[in-house]
Amino acid sequence: MDGFTPRVFRDRGVIRVIKDLIDRWAEIGDWLNGERGRWVFRVLTEDMGVFDIERVEEPAPGVEARSTAVEPNRYGVRWYLYRVWD
Repeated sequence: MDGFTPRVFRDRGVIRVIKDLIDRWAEIGDWLNGERGRWVFRVLTEDMGVFDIERVEEPAPGVEARSTAVEPNRYGVRWYLYRVWD
């Protein structure tokens, strides 16, 4: 993996180990309203599941969302399960 892609994630309490990165793309957020973009990763897990997980930068507690241009280091990264492919 490339250091930007996670190696594992938790899905309803089950630890999923990522075997391969299928695709990765950026989605632009509603930047006029202070929303940041996000990265979406389509991954193949060791149990042959295909999942889309997203990496989102969110403001730290107490930080207003519109402060990104002034204080970009006040953001943390959160991961979300975006889609499960059958």
